Amino acid sequence: MKFRDHTLLLDQNVLRDQTARAITENLETDLGVIATFIEIAANRFNSGNRELGERAKGAAEKGIATIRHSIATFDFLSVGVKERIAKQCDELKTRLDRIG
Repeated sequence: MKFRDHTLLLDQNVLRDQTARAITENLETDLGVIATFIEIAANRFNSGNRELGERAKGAAEKGIATIRHSIATFDFLSVGVKERIAKQCDELKTRLDRIG
């Protein structure tokens, strides 16, 4: 029975690590999308289209808030990953606050 318990534990650890890696990759992709929304917002504001600029800016703000919530609730992400993603959110928020 010990062998089975050990194998099950290893399988759970592998699954948790794979899940953490997949979630991290998705969060990083989301950060890229948010950066794109920030660029779109800046371009819209610069071209005089405030309405579309505000929409893109709102999408970026919502994305940042969602990522911050996600990293706060995902227990299986390492502290290092959470800190790195939080820092990227801070940098995006700083860029976003300079727009409009």
